[in-house]
Amino acid sequence: MLTEHFLSPQVKDLYHRFISTTETDTDARSKIANSIIKELAVHAVAEEVVIYPAIEHNFGESGRQIAEHNRAEHMKLKQNLQAVDMMKVYDDGYGKKLQEVIAEFNRHASEEEQTQMPQLKQKLGQEESVKLGTQFETIRASAPTHPHPSAPDKGGMWEAVVGMVTKPMDKLFDMTRSFEK
Repeated sequence: MLTEHFLSPQVKDLYHRFISTTETDTDARSKIANSIIKELAVHAVAEEVVIYPAIEHNFGESGRQIAEHNRAEHMKLKQNLQAVDMMKVYDDGYGKKLQEVIAEFNRHASEEEQTQMPQLKQKLGQEESVKLGTQFETIRASAPTHPHPSAPDKGGMWEAVVGMVTKPMDKLFDMTRSFEK
């Protein structure tokens, strides 16, 4: 079912654990940071493929503007997330860059939670809301686990196909990393 921005509390919890973990515990911090990166990357693709096209379809020109605004915010988030993904937790500036990403995400999620998602849910009704939520979860399962700012972000089949192609490469990369359980 299409509900509030369910990822927000999870990412906030992971980030709180990251900043609560001593800087010398690089293994624990790496696992937490890898989990944050993965969750944000997967979530961004699912929104772009499922939610933003629904906003465009249901709200006409204003929906198109909202979706474009959201995509622009996602692009900035994915670019900064990719920079974090390329760093090591012990690199100078890592904590600050991750903090910037989390702050961007929180601003973006707050806007969606307070206005966009409630309006979309109201416009769709219960049955369509459930369908959209199911589509969202299906795309999450096939989405890349790392940010790809150069990939298509307009939703639809093209972004979904590119996601399915990049996911196996991301999975190979993930085999070299550890994540929070």
